[in-house]
Amino acid sequence: MRSHSSNTIRLAILLAVDFIVLTATGLWAVFLTIGRSGGFSSYIPLIFWIVALKILVAYVFRVYNISLRYCSLDLLEHGLSLFLVDIASYLFFGVRDGFSALPSRLAANLAMWNYLGFVGYRVFYRLVYEVRLKRKPGDSARVIVYGVGECGKAFLRHEDEGKSPYEIIGLVDDDPKYHKRIILGRKVLGTIDDIDTIYASRQPDMLIVAISTGI
Repeated sequence: MRSHSSNTIRLAILLAVDFIVLTATGLWAVFLTIGRSGGFSSYIPLIFWIVALKILVAYVFRVYNISLRYCSLDLLEHGLSLFLVDIASYLFFGVRDGFSALPSRLAANLAMWNYLGFVGYRVFYRLVYEVRLKRKPGDSARVIVYGVGECGKAFLRHEDEGKSPYEIIGLVDDDPKYHKRIILGRKVLGTIDDIDTIYASRQPDMLIVAISTGI
């Protein structure tokens, strides 16, 4: 129950921060495009609608399943989903009101600054987190968890709550359907047959086996 509550709070905070960041970068894009002319205020409702749609699309594409502390290329890839809203908005308003309603330069600036803001603060958070980890006097052991069932997820939740002595840097599972998927913010790197390659690239301190025997 506590884990569910903390995840809900985390999601609510991320949604609020994303709304602020996307709105701010959207208004900045408008300012860069048209300056302080009289038409600036007319774009504000449009920015709010586009930001709301982008947050919805990000949720559908499971961007919020990616942990801020372990985001990497998966964040960059999932973040590209925001461009779907930019393309759809440009075409929709272009067909309905004429393409002068949302100039191509403004659409391009909006897409670029929204993406940079959305991805940028997440990357910044991860960098700060990693710096703080390196400064800690007894760094946690870097581990890979084998098994993404309930036992494996319990390890992940334990770390998210700040109660784990380990830093989980990746997951391994033999079920092909989990390969390359994101589970509670961590990436499934492969199967146990790939463990030598994973060890060489990730260099963990140990492998934790989190598989229930069913007994």
